[in-house]
Amino acid sequence: MAYHIRNSLRAAAILERTLAENITVLESESVEQVFRANCKKVVTGRIFPFPIKPRAIQKTKNISYCDDELKRHKLDIYAEKISITESNDSQSSKLKPVVLVVHGGAWIIGQKENQGLPHIHTLAKNGYVCVTINYRLSPKATWPDHIVDVKAALVWIKQNVENFGGDKDRIALLGMSAGGHLVSLAALSFNDPEYQPGFEDADTSFKACVPIYPVLDLTNSLKVQTRQLISMVSKYVFKSSLRQDRTRWESASPLLRDMSQGPDMFILHGNKDLLVPIEESIEFVEKYRSSGNVICFANLTGAQHAFEIFWSIRSRKSVAAVMTFLDFML
Repeated sequence: MAYHIRNSLRAAAILERTLAENITVLESESVEQVFRANCKKVVTGRIFPFPIKPRAIQKTKNISYCDDELKRHKLDIYAEKISITESNDSQSSKLKPVVLVVHGGAWIIGQKENQGLPHIHTLAKNGYVCVTINYRLSPKATWPDHIVDVKAALVWIKQNVENFGGDKDRIALLGMSAGGHLVSLAALSFNDPEYQPGFEDADTSFKACVPIYPVLDLTNSLKVQTRQLISMVSKYVFKSSLRQDRTRWESASPLLRDMSQGPDMFILHGNKDLLVPIEESIEFVEKYRSSGNVICFANLTGAQHAFEIFWSIRSRKSVAAVMTFLDFML
């Protein structure tokens, strides 16, 4: 236990260093100052590990973001409650940055209510509008249904988020595991008609992206991915083999796409992740940085997959780091 606590305590220094080394600061406050201040703003209890929505946050549930009224085409919006006095003020001058959160679950399970809650609660309590979405899941859904839904939700946000106090010009995407794959792919496929059937002309660009332990290469070009994952993706998600359908698999792999026009990005990944090897993130970061983009990368000592789902020493610092990154980028 002492060994794991020591590794968890290292997260603060790792996160602070990666932010300071990669973010250019023009403001009076340094990145380190903002990070340490944000550590004090994290919304969590010291003992209870389960994320509980603070009373100061208002949640608007199950809004349809597509016209078909499918149960999986629903989103929730989290934002700080507005007092009567504030609601009478001009809203346009107080629009808040927006974070779209995409859950994980290997493209086959998961709900918008279950993942990312430490980030959502903290960001919403500190001046952000957070949007969580469900999207179609396999095996009923077949790729690229999943990324199409993420982009459709993004278009809905741009058209409607001002009604909830959000700024459509300051949007970031955050996702975990398979959700990390989807937000990474969305970041590298702005306005790609392949993934925008029926809304090809819609603007699906955004300013920042935070993939957490993301799947970045479905083709396993680095030979580090587990056979079980590749087999599951082939059978349930793509419903085709890599050998038969390589172009579609490569197009869906962020590591293999053109990175020259990508947004600012912050990847968090544990070096003990047994489900999604960190080597993919390391390779992606090197390629992304060589393309001239801003990218922060936290290689978290001792962290496993899904390390931030519950409150812990490490997750508190990770949440503060994500908020610091977004504070500067949005």
